[in-house]
Amino acid sequence: MKKLYLSLLFSFISLSIFSQMRIIDPQNQWWQSNASIENVHIEMKSAGIFCETAITFDVKSSGSDFDNETPLEYIYDFSMPDDVVFNDSWLWIEDYISEGLIYEQSEGTAIYESIVDRQQDPLILAKSQNNTYNFRIYPLFDDSTRRVKLSYIVPFKSKNKSLESTLPLSFLKDSYENLRM
Repeated sequence: MKKLYLSLLFSFISLSIFSQMRIIDPQNQWWQSNASIENVHIEMKSAGIFCETAITFDVKSSGSDFDNETPLEYIYDFSMPDDVVFNDSWLWIEDYISEGLIYEQSEGTAIYESIVDRQQDPLILAKSQNNTYNFRIYPLFDDSTRRVKLSYIVPFKSKNKSLESTLPLSFLKDSYENLRM
C-alpha cells in the first residue's frame, strides 16, 4: 500500500496590492488610522480532500488620533485564492464567544449596518468579487483589541505522492505593526 504524505506549504503570498487594513470612525469616514493584527494562532487539519484552516487573531488600532471614547470600525480588504471557501467565524465579546452566521450578502450587510447603528458588536466578512473580501469588526476603541477566528477550507493539491496546501499569509505583512505569533 502506498503512503500518502501530507505536506503543508507555508508561504507569504502577496496576492494583490489590493490589501488594505485600517480603522475608521463610522460617523466620520474621511479620517482613518492604521490597524494591526497580533497574537495569531493558526490551526490546520485534513478534512477529506480539503485542508481546513482556522486563524485566530486580535485586531487593534495602532497609535491613532481618535479618542478612547469613539467607537471605531476595523476594516480589512484582502484577496484569497479562488478556491477558498470561508465556513466559520467567531467574535469574542468580552467573556462571551459569538458564532457567526452565513447570509446572502445584501441581507448580511443590512444586518451588520443595523447592529452598528445600535452600537452593538457585529463582525462581517463579505466576498466583494472573484477572490477579494471585505472584513469588518465594530466597535474597536483606540488602544484596545478584539479577538476573532476565521475558518476556511481549500482543496489539497496533489504533488509527487503528497498533498499540499498553501497558507495565504498576506495579512501578516498588511499589519501596521510587527506581528507576534
